[in-house]
Amino acid sequence: MPAKENYHSANIAHRCFTTSFGSMQKHLVKNTIIMRIMDLNLAYGSHYINTFNYSNMESDVQEAIRIVRNTYHISKEDVVLYGGSKGGTGALYHSLLGDYNSVTVDPIISLEQYNQENDLHFLRDFRKTSIFADLVRLAESEANKRRIIFGYPLVSFNYNLYTQIPTDSIEIRDTFDSDIHKHADISRNTIVEQITCINELLLSSENLSKILEQIRALAE
Repeated sequence: MPAKENYHSANIAHRCFTTSFGSMQKHLVKNTIIMRIMDLNLAYGSHYINTFNYSNMESDVQEAIRIVRNTYHISKEDVVLYGGSKGGTGALYHSLLGDYNSVTVDPIISLEQYNQENDLHFLRDFRKTSIFADLVRLAESEANKRRIIFGYPLVSFNYNLYTQIPTDSIEIRDTFDSDIHKHADISRNTIVEQITCINELLLSSENLSKILEQIRALAE
């Protein structure tokens, strides 16, 4: 979600494309390309999920990733989708949809709580309430990629859903921090852990291992 002062901005970029982790590039493995995808759907985005007014958003996101991969000759296994909260929803969903690695923070699986309270994301009646069944269906056909989710058991609404997705490819990293009291606190208190896991996935690439083997062979 945007900063408080931009919450009702007439500029959709201020509402939908907030600056998240602006310094990320300098903390990642060298030669990593960052692709930031703006969720322009509805008032504040739709978590990169199809809605009745944009029924092909998911395929558009997948195609955008494919174009960047092809342009820079990036293997699928060297892609890590990342996001927290709404972006985490999209990153987890699209990592299963397109068979990519991902690191996400407390992804929003169901809108039920928001719909009952204040419809904070303005998604009521525009998008399906829960994508849990979709994630379960996608998990049945996924390959051997890794999906790491940071969650906090005491912030249980989303936690109780994504921990039930039946796949060994999802790894739940429980966070215990006295500064976490609500959903929005989880991401800002796990920055080091997030970047560590992203780099872990990038460094575990089989393509990188092959390159290192070639370098060793030349050195012998």
